[in-house]
Amino acid sequence: MHRFAILALCAAPLAVNPALAAGQLPNPKMASGTGEPSGSGLSFALGLGGGVSRLSCPICVREGRNGLSGYVRPGLAVAPSLAVGIEGAGWAKRGDEVDHFLTSLSAVLLYYPRPASGLHFKAGPGLLFYKAWDEGNEAHTKTYGVELGVGYDLRIRPGYSVTPFLNLFATSFGSLRTEDDRRISDQVGISMIQLGLGLTLH
Repeated sequence: MHRFAILALCAAPLAVNPALAAGQLPNPKMASGTGEPSGSGLSFALGLGGGVSRLSCPICVREGRNGLSGYVRPGLAVAPSLAVGIEGAGWAKRGDEVDHFLTSLSAVLLYYPRPASGLHFKAGPGLLFYKAWDEGNEAHTKTYGVELGVGYDLRIRPGYSVTPFLNLFATSFGSLRTEDDRRISDQVGISMIQLGLGLTLH
């Protein structure tokens, strides 16, 4: 009697799940129920929006300039709540007399406090390049800084998210120089704020 009871208990899981009977074990990467791997994976993000940039130095006009701004970022998820990436950002402002252009390249870490949620925070060091020019003159600077950001991935379909974002860039002091590398001013700092909407593939 006991022998038949033990055989019945062993056979019950096979009756409930025929896949087990066929020797097919569950895939742990599909355990999230989303149909996508829950482990590491590549990602790509890009965004576009508005930006405000400001150049600070003893002889600079300290006012923010509005312009078009955006970013691109290839990345790699290293844990359910952590991802790393290389992010390039740009900002441009065409004026009546002077044009301004700013680019940055940063190594960033993205942290998701709750992996099931799309909320994430971003931080990392970077290098910023600024250039301003008119018909006969040019000024530029290169300096190190930090990038901070926050965003929220809104899933629109498997593997695709729309991401509202807010990014902040701030730098240490560098030197403002002419096209032939003559020094114009020291103690030059750059700041930029980006606000917009992105698309994330993951």
